[in-house]
Amino acid sequence: SLTQSEPATLAPYSGENATTQPTQPHSLDSQTPLANRQLPSVFPQQKRFDQVEPGVQPGQGQVKNHFVTDDPEKRPNYAKNRYPQTPTQNWAAERKQVLNGTQFQIGFEVDEVGPSGIGAVELYITEDNGQKWYKYGEDPDKKSPFHVEVPHDGIYGFSLRVRSGVGLADALPKSGEKPDVVIVVDRTAPALKLNPVVQGLGGEANKVTISWAMSDQNPAEKSIAINFSTQPGGPWEPIVDWQEDQGRFTWSVRPGNPSKFYLQVIARDAAGNVSQEVTSQPIILDLTKPSGRIVDVEVLSKASPY
Repeated sequence: SLTQSEPATLAPYSGENATTQPTQPHSLDSQTPLANRQLPSVFPQQKRFDQVEPGVQPGQGQVKNHFVTDDPEKRPNYAKNRYPQTPTQNWAAERKQVLNGTQFQIGFEVDEVGPSGIGAVELYITEDNGQKWYKYGEDPDKKSPFHVEVPHDGIYGFSLRVRSGVGLADALPKSGEKPDVVIVVDRTAPALKLNPVVQGLGGEANKVTISWAMSDQNPAEKSIAINFSTQPGGPWEPIVDWQEDQGRFTWSVRPGNPSKFYLQVIARDAAGNVSQEVTSQPIILDLTKPSGRIVDVEVLSKASPY
């Protein structure tokens, strides 16, 4: 599960606390993304890997430096097909969640814990749909949830790895592997423009057509709501609740509705960002049909010739 955190002070693994470049272990090939010294600014800048002492192979006397190989053939049997290679494609929609904040937390569960316990819970991150993976950091208390902070709006993929107390773990994310979850950080409200309102004529004098133009990179499934009020600042009463963006809506004004009112169109996106537009002038809708009746007849006297 994933929930959004309230803005707070910078997390201890935030890039704002950076002072020095981390030292990379000799056990990783220098061409692999995980060993790349040019890490994106999103990732924690503290020391990520401990230096392997000369002449000491990873895993010999230094369990914390033991990284599982990326070679699928050397993975444990139960993990060989767990993270298959996949060709480059769009971010998986079924794994995507959209948030309107840069601080959030990722919930996780740990299965198959052995007698050595949990040595580390590591989170890996990608910004290019799994083509390059980087280590984001480790969960300090090794308990769910994992607190995450990213620097700006964008699309981020995450995968989790858990190491046992003796250093055993699933293989590190490999280039081409898809993330376990995709987080879209979007703090931009939808662009919304309200067009002039069109009133009906004749037999359709009670109809008011409202049209608008809305655009957003991550629109909500039901993104538009329309309200009316006798005052430009509300309070607002609903005309139609959240519905799909059709670009226009015709409101049949019923007897009893006010004849002078303002209209409000609200747009929202999948992250919960909201925009609104209100008519600058009130709409005057007069549905009264004047009627008349004859009350008397009066003769006009001719003027006297005398």
